[in-house]
Amino acid sequence: ALARGQAADDAARAAAGAAAAAAAAVGAVETRVLHIERVGRIDLDGLRAEGVGVDELLAHFRFYWEYVWRVACASPAARVVSIIDVAGLGVGALREPLLKDALAATIGMMQEHYVERNAKILIVNAPGWFAWAWRAVSPMINEGSRAKIAIVRGGDVDAIAAALGGDGAKASLPPEYGGTAAPLGESRHERRLRRLARAL
Repeated sequence: ALARGQAADDAARAAAGAAAAAAAAVGAVETRVLHIERVGRIDLDGLRAEGVGVDELLAHFRFYWEYVWRVACASPAARVVSIIDVAGLGVGALREPLLKDALAATIGMMQEHYVERNAKILIVNAPGWFAWAWRAVSPMINEGSRAKIAIVRGGDVDAIAAALGGDGAKASLPPEYGGTAAPLGESRHERRLRRLARAL
């Protein structure tokens, strides 16, 4: 799984750039891990051109999450706080088979293997049409996980910090989201993950 995940990661980087396929920030704060995913920046055409399909994307995410829980934050008590940034995601993207199938597969994987690890999921920069999309996607998510999800219209940094616990949360947020932590891609865990991926 690690080798396959690395192959998918290489293809994704080649097609979409370092921040496009799965731009995520990992940072351990006490027993919590902050995960930021910028789905609106996925370059679907680039991924298809490189032959990246649902299996490869799922392998990439398995590689990433296994690193999170086995290396970055191995404590059984650790929980993840996710920011899902949908800025730039057009309504047409939800009709794309690659994105739609990858989303369904990823949700299934997370609920099967990591469901109890979620502390909170914050969806930010939600456009006006997102309420319609949410009605289509939410039945795929179990009730317990849905209760942990909050939606923030726009990218109000104060609203994001408040949803994550107030001003104290800013110390663990990158500057792109109004915080004072390392910029996206530059946390020590992300740098370590890149070194691991290159070594495989």
